[in-house]
Amino acid sequence: MVLDLKYEARDVPQRLTSQQAIDNWFERKTRNLNNYQKAALRQRWATLEELMSAAERKQRIVADIIEDFSLKPRLNNDRGTAILVAASIYDACHYFRLFQNTPFGRHCGIITSFEPNHNAISREPADSDERYKFDTYTEYVLKGGQSTAQYEAEMKRRFIEEPANTKLLIVVSKLLTGFDAPSCSYIYLDNELRDHNLFQAICRTNRLDGDDKEYGHIVDFKQLFGDVQQAIAVYSSDELDLEDGGAAENNVELGDSSQVGGLFHVMRGGHSTGCGGPVPREVVGPFH
Repeated sequence: MVLDLKYEARDVPQRLTSQQAIDNWFERKTRNLNNYQKAALRQRWATLEELMSAAERKQRIVADIIEDFSLKPRLNNDRGTAILVAASIYDACHYFRLFQNTPFGRHCGIITSFEPNHNAISREPADSDERYKFDTYTEYVLKGGQSTAQYEAEMKRRFIEEPANTKLLIVVSKLLTGFDAPSCSYIYLDNELRDHNLFQAICRTNRLDGDDKEYGHIVDFKQLFGDVQQAIAVYSSDELDLEDGGAAENNVELGDSSQVGGLFHVMRGGHSTGCGGPVPREVVGPFH
């Protein structure tokens, strides 16, 4: 058996808190430049502003997740865990560092396909994405000569066996198929997954784990509701993976696709939406 899934869309706008403060900073920094230099700098400013906005958005998501772990059932009693799906290895590393700046950081792990290699980054500039990923792994993640394989094995073990100690795993594509952790109660989507990958990801949360786990929760920061519907409608249980090629109870059973439309009509507040309706704040679906 598997649990029903509960979907929640969360809007985290990507905007700067104080545009006026940023504009004032720009004017101070360019006060002694000529018009040509100012114009050249302004051409690069849009990209810089976008990067700063993205960083602020991540900080809001980090705060949102930490709040969930203090308020949400299972997450707030050391029985439930969660997975955060980032859009890239760089984003995963950025998230990991942001969490490390909080008391919650000691409960976080990161699992990606990145393998730090001194030779590969020897000619990379200090501010490059590759250097950032390398520094994250060598300075924040791997300790005491640990290899990435050793680190990942230990993080997965603790996530499954010690949910009070490892509460959140930050991933990109790893662990989204073939990884069963009954304690996993929430998946946070900050990556625009599609089709089979999306379906596999959301099903990481629907394993049984005691009477206090009523649902697997999907928290969507990317407004993927339509894609979630489509993924559930299309993919059937015989297309899903079995961990270690094992027993059928690890497989997700999906009903006839003709019945999927009715799965998206239960919402808080008595409102409903069909498959073609607007993105809801929350829906419940018996996806098995």
